Amino acid sequence: REKMIWHIERETAQKRGMVSIQSNYSPNRSKQEFYTLDCFDHRVRVIVTAAPSIVRRWVHTTLYLHRHILRRGRLSVGLGVQWPPDRPYDPSTLQLCVGRRCLVFQIHHADACPAVLRRFLSDARVTFVGAWNHRDADLLRDSPHRLRISRLLDVRDVADDRRGCGRRLSLERLAEEILGWDGIVKEERVGRSAWDDDWLTEEQVEYACVDVFVVFKMAKVLRAWNWPLGFVDNVFGNWFIVVLWIVYAFGC
Repeated sequence: REKMIWHIERETAQKRGMVSIQSNYSPNRSKQEFYTLDCFDHRVRVIVTAAPSIVRRWVHTTLYLHRHILRRGRLSVGLGVQWPPDRPYDPSTLQLCVGRRCLVFQIHHADACPAVLRRFLSDARVTFVGAWNHRDADLLRDSPHRLRISRLLDVRDVADDRRGCGRRLSLERLAEEILGWDGIVKEERVGRSAWDDDWLTEEQVEYACVDVFVVFKMAKVLRAWNWPLGFVDNVFGNWFIVVLWIVYAFGC
């Protein structure tokens, strides 16, 4: 019955042109899967993989496409983590979204984590943003891959400070308040499903990607990269002072 309700809600959203996902052809499905997510007139390309080489390529492409805003310290990235209901301490997937590109990295099944992803997550110039994510950094740090995030925000804090939305709002309500997107549905049943399965279902992929795409869009509108106010200016100003000190001290 719960699954039937989810499909009814999803079909209603699709008819209103809000959210839908489609599986695309992949020549090597055992290594990566392709999807297209349509969310309020935005089309997002999605890759689901456990292969470090695919993750490496995705991160390199992201860094190249957004190199100019990265240099200015204005790159925001939607980030989410999912785990199985019987092992809440064991992250199964790491989702990242920048622009209209989304990665679902099945870290539970990955035999290694690319060094470029580690550098990306620990880059102080990048602002990672999630929602209700107070455990995400600890989950990734304590996982077998020992991933560390330099700067991770909860979009609720930014929205509360800059829009007075209140910290108790759900992602669905925040999307309505900030983006004007009425109809985002996050089914609790899907959130508590088996994220450590070898093959994620279509509804799991949709759930994971809608989450990080919506957060990315809100972070962009709220200018999360500069929260608290002046964060970027302070960080880059301090780095400039350090560089000047090194030049002066060593005469280089």
